[in-house]
Amino acid sequence: MKIINLSAEQFLEIQTNFLEQTKDISFFSNFIFLQSYQWAKIQESFGQLVFFQGVEEQGKIIAWFIVIEKKIMGKKKYWYIPRGPIFPIDINFSWSDFFSALNIIAKKNKLSFIRLEPVRPSFTDFLKQSPKNLFKTSDLQPQNTSFLELSLGSEKILAQMAPKTRYNIRLAYKKGIKVVESDLDDFDKFWHLMSITSKRDNFFIHSKKYYYNLIKNGSGVIKFFSAKLGDRTLAVGLFSFLFDTVSYLHGASDNTMRNVMAPYALQWEIIDRAIAENYKYYDFYGVDEKKWPGVSRFKKGFAGKSFSFLGTFDFVIETKFYLCYKFIRQINKLIRHYI
Repeated sequence: MKIINLSAEQFLEIQTNFLEQTKDISFFSNFIFLQSYQWAKIQESFGQLVFFQGVEEQGKIIAWFIVIEKKIMGKKKYWYIPRGPIFPIDINFSWSDFFSALNIIAKKNKLSFIRLEPVRPSFTDFLKQSPKNLFKTSDLQPQNTSFLELSLGSEKILAQMAPKTRYNIRLAYKKGIKVVESDLDDFDKFWHLMSITSKRDNFFIHSKKYYYNLIKNGSGVIKFFSAKLGDRTLAVGLFSFLFDTVSYLHGASDNTMRNVMAPYALQWEIIDRAIAENYKYYDFYGVDEKKWPGVSRFKKGFAGKSFSFLGTFDFVIETKFYLCYKFIRQINKLIRHYI
C-alpha cells in the first residue's frame, strides 16, 4: 500500500464514480462534504494549501482523501484530513498498512504530525491494538450529531417531532415569519446575529472574514438563508447542499422578538426544501448538551436520529516537537480561559 498524489481532475473523477456506485448506502457511509472536491475548492479560495491524495494497492486506488496543510510554530507543519479517508464500505482496508504508508509520506513532506478524523467503524478495532504514535486529541468537528431521513416526507417528519417544536414551527408562520435565500447584501445582519448568539449561548465562532468568504466562495454548495419578519432579520443560517445531504453548518438568532420562533421556521423551511429537492438526509451537524445545551435542545426537538463520529486523532511523526506543541496549546487554553 502506498499514498500517491492525485490531480484535482483525478480526484473529481474518483468522487463522481464513487457516488454513482454507492447511492443506496446509509447516512455517513456516503461521501462527506468535508472530503469533497467542492469543499477543497472552497478551502483553496480561503488561501489554504490543499492536496488530493489516493491510497494505492496493487495498482488500484482503494481510498482517497483531501488534506489541508497547516503551518505551526515557524517552519513546522502538519496535515489535516477532515472526516477521512474515504473508501468503499466493503473494501478490506488495513489501517496498519495505511499508517505505514502515511508515515512514509509524512517524512517525505517533512510533517510533524498528521491530524485525521476517521469515519469507518473498523478504525475502532484498530485502536484496540494500541497503535504507536496515534493519540486522541481535541475534536475539530462536532463528534455528535443528529439527522433526519427525508424519505419519510414532511407529514411523518412533523409527526415525530416534539410537540413543542411542531407547535413553534406553526406559530412562527402564523406570526408572519418568511424565510428567504440571502446573499452578501445581508452579510452585516448575519455577522451581527452570529456575534449576539455566540455570547448568549457561549460557543466559538469563526472570524468575520471566514463567514464572508464562505458565502462568497460557496459555489452553490454553501447557501445562506434568513428568517424575516417584515424588514427585520431575526434568524440566519448557512447550509451545505451537497451529494444526498443538506447540513446545517452555522446559525444564529436575535435576542429580541424570540416569541415569534423565527429559528424554527428557518429550520423547517430548509428541511422542507431538501425534501422537495430529493435530498436523502438533513444533518443538524452538532449536538452536545454539555457544550451547547440550548442549541442542542433546540435541534433534538426535531427528533432526528443520533449519530456519533469517532473523533479527531493525531498521528505523530516528531514526538519531541509534538509534546512541546501540546504543552504550549494547553498553556494558551488556560490563558484564554482566565482572561
